[in-house]
Amino acid sequence: MVDEDDNRSDSNGHYSEEDDEMGEAEDESNAKQITGTKCKRQVTSGDEGINPDADSSGSEEPELISSEEDPINSPAPKQKQQKKIQNKGPDFVPANTPKPVKSNLGLRRKVLSAHQREPSPATTVTSISEHSTTSSISSSSKGGKLCLRDLLPASSNLTSATKTLFRVWMATSDGFPDRTLSTQMAKQTYLEICDERQATAQKQRFQEDRSVSTQIIRLMLDCRSQLRNVLKNQAKGAVTTYYNLSGMNQLDVITTIKRLLDKATYIHREPLVEREKRAPGGVYRNPLIQQIISNQWFSKRNPEAQQHPIQFNPIPLETIALVCTAIHCILQDWEDGLYQGSKRSFDYDSYEPIYRHHIKSLKKLEGAKSSSVAKLQIELWEGSRAMMGGTAPGNNDSDDDYIDAEDLVDSD
Repeated sequence: MVDEDDNRSDSNGHYSEEDDEMGEAEDESNAKQITGTKCKRQVTSGDEGINPDADSSGSEEPELISSEEDPINSPAPKQKQQKKIQNKGPDFVPANTPKPVKSNLGLRRKVLSAHQREPSPATTVTSISEHSTTSSISSSSKGGKLCLRDLLPASSNLTSATKTLFRVWMATSDGFPDRTLSTQMAKQTYLEICDERQATAQKQRFQEDRSVSTQIIRLMLDCRSQLRNVLKNQAKGAVTTYYNLSGMNQLDVITTIKRLLDKATYIHREPLVEREKRAPGGVYRNPLIQQIISNQWFSKRNPEAQQHPIQFNPIPLETIALVCTAIHCILQDWEDGLYQGSKRSFDYDSYEPIYRHHIKSLKKLEGAKSSSVAKLQIELWEGSRAMMGGTAPGNNDSDDDYIDAEDLVDSD
């Protein structure tokens, strides 16, 4: 083996004095380092920092080595300590002690269950049982009036069907009934629908609970204004387009309206043609009558004439009279040369007399020319069915069908 001293030889294999001095200095440094390490370990062992090997006289204090010079006892770098903490793993919390979760979101709105909610002051709510006979109907927030949405599904379906049947009755029997007749027909139609759908519980509740019957009858009575307002809108579009009232100047509109309203000339097929030159058979055959009937009761998504065809086949005289009254209302809205429909309402007080006059004229026409009137009713039915996929009727007018509107409308 080669001695350590051999490593201190020069390139020629000889020793020098400087090499000897360097070797001795290196040995002394190693000895001090070993001694300092031993003293530090004894101090950290917990004997008040006194080295038992040191002299008791205390003349010499042991030389301590800093942690930077002692790689063995020096603390670990900060990066390594953080890495150890990160690799420690998750802390598991017992199931019986849940840890609250913090969130930056706002507070959640408190939602009450159905039985915890309180009714608003403007709404009076009372429960309705489908099998109860003494329960009352809730009133909606619209001024205490009942709406279909306030009813349970079964009652809502019954009431909706009753309203449809009530409107059909008005259109085919009496377009302007008074309150007594309207109330009577509202009761009759509701009970009829209950019998048709075997709604025994609803029928019994309607008959025994006055509050229930009163609210349902109010719904039926609202159908009067609803029907007439919708019919007026249909007549407005048809009349304005047919006579091109929007394209005329104001003076021409006034002149045209005056001629149409004079002695109910608008019921003829060619009302603006001179009286001596009109084609015979034109009374109550104005194309507007056919168009409005078709648009109102035959051309909707679920037309009422399709739901109740028996009432409309053939078209009743009351339906013809109601449509003619709506035409009269629209013509009066144009009397000043500009349309002013908002100033006039198609209501009972204003137009019930005109409706009755048309009924009387049609009845008189039926008595004088029954075959002509029957043909008119059938043709209106066939023409309205044509809009739902049928075949439009032909023109079968004859000379003996002509009766002047003046003789019908102005006679008592």
